[in-house]
Amino acid sequence: MARSEWHTVFALGLTVVLSLVRAEGSHAAEVVDDRTIAYLAQDIVPCITSSSPPRGACIDAAALLAEQTGLPIRVKILPQIRVVREIRLAQRQITIAVPETMISTGSTSVRVIAKIGHLSTYLLPGRHLDPAHIAESAAWKGKTIAVIRGGCPALSGPLKNALAMHVAEASQALKMIQRKRVDGLCINGQALANVIRRPGFSWQDFGPPVVVEQRELWLLASSGITQNVETQLHDASAKLVADGAFRRLLASYMQSMPTPLQLR
Repeated sequence: MARSEWHTVFALGLTVVLSLVRAEGSHAAEVVDDRTIAYLAQDIVPCITSSSPPRGACIDAAALLAEQTGLPIRVKILPQIRVVREIRLAQRQITIAVPETMISTGSTSVRVIAKIGHLSTYLLPGRHLDPAHIAESAAWKGKTIAVIRGGCPALSGPLKNALAMHVAEASQALKMIQRKRVDGLCINGQALANVIRRPGFSWQDFGPPVVVEQRELWLLASSGITQNVETQLHDASAKLVADGAFRRLLASYMQSMPTPLQLR
């Protein structure tokens, strides 16, 4: 069993307890407050942008929910496949995700609590492509698009005539675009904005980003969440959506991105 570390951070005026579990770990340390809810955070950008100290959209979202509900929330950082598996267990757990990535057909083990926003998928083209046509799906026929962990459903839809090349990291894909080894990168907008801020990259090195699809983000819960807590989470999410808190959170990870084009 991997070593678990407990950290306390102060966010939005509330203490949020974070349990950091390494990828090879099993379960987090024992929870001392029986009201505690585990937030299962996917160890990918923008959900987690830094593990020491822990930062990212999921840390921020957990803090918002904890402040709004008054419930202690423990963040458990796991690989994406572990989140998919563990959210289906009958425990006090929540996550924010695109529902179809977490819920199998006919499953009743995961509850859909509330819609909190949208996640846009972007296509970042190389500067070597004709800018007059990069927003046309037909122009991508035969072009090679880098994909990270299979995260580009558009390759089964409007970009189905493009070729996919699976890469390990977004920074690797950007370097491949710069060297003209691939023609573009398909990735969610927050992750793209995060990686392009790293040394060696700038928006001027690439063509204008293109929105290829939008998917809904929902707060999901395991069946171990009681009806009372589910109601608290639903009402808290509705308020955070209504006052724009979730929208501002997602937008904060998109800073500096140029105005995108829309795929047609």
